[in-house]
Amino acid sequence: MIVWQGPIATDNSGLSPIVMCDPASGTDFVIGITNVTCTAMDGFGNVNSCSFYVCVKDNEDPELESCLTDQIANTDFGQPTAMVIWEYPVATDNSGSSPTVFCDPASGTNFPIGHTLVTCNAFDGYGNNNSCSFNVVVHDNEDPVWVSCPANQTTNTDSGKPTTFIIWQIPIATDNSGVSLTVMCDPASGTDFVIGITNVTCTAVDEFRNVNNCSFYVDVKDVENPILSGMPDNLTKLSGHPNEPIAWIEPNATDNSGIVSLTSSHGTGDMFSLGVTLVTYTAVDPSGNMDTGTFAIEIIVLNMFKKYTVTFSSL
Repeated sequence: MIVWQGPIATDNSGLSPIVMCDPASGTDFVIGITNVTCTAMDGFGNVNSCSFYVCVKDNEDPELESCLTDQIANTDFGQPTAMVIWEYPVATDNSGSSPTVFCDPASGTNFPIGHTLVTCNAFDGYGNNNSCSFNVVVHDNEDPVWVSCPANQTTNTDSGKPTTFIIWQIPIATDNSGVSLTVMCDPASGTDFVIGITNVTCTAVDEFRNVNNCSFYVDVKDVENPILSGMPDNLTKLSGHPNEPIAWIEPNATDNSGIVSLTSSHGTGDMFSLGVTLVTYTAVDPSGNMDTGTFAIEIIVLNMFKKYTVTFSSL
């Protein structure tokens, strides 16, 4: 609303002229330039006029009635980005015209993983503007993908050992983020693996702690026989009895596995009868590998009248 004084007019008649302005003082003037014409009229119909303009400028910024809260999204499948679309904030202006609203980056942009600040500006037709901002937060919840994982490994123990040294190529994994992954295997390549089946789990982790596993097994077989040592030589005993206890020093058995079971057909100190008896020792490891050894015990019985001799063939 614009209010002004005057204008003032005089007349030769001595009477005050009637003065009117169009638009009148106290009118609500719109934005822009409005011409005002004031007319003075005396009582005899004589008229004179003057004019001026009223220039109303809009220096008031638009109002943003709503600005978005932070937008949360997950990456598009297989991509390091997410296309995020939102409704533009609503803006009003004292001019009555709808302001133009722009956001940077714009709705529909592919946003990278992480936080991106978006600023929206509202412009009216007179160069006034207002802005608000929010964040687009893109999470990577996608697990890495295995390109290759080692095949199952089957091998034999190293000679004389209960283990074998296994090396494999590190498995390969990729991730939608495009960032290099941390790949670890447990047990690790280059480990000494024991006899039997050991499961190996390989884990790929991206920088956002998404995890994927692959697994295989290492099967270490023991095909190495135990070793018997210290087998007794063949024994011959002259006896005056048909049965005689015989004792000997028992052999030893060793195995690369470290575990061996030693059994025998006869024990030291057993009673042996007339003739030849074969004594057999058997060493067996947990994998069923074995070694055997034998020796012969010959009992010769002597009496006053006759010597009985039993001869055995060589083994």
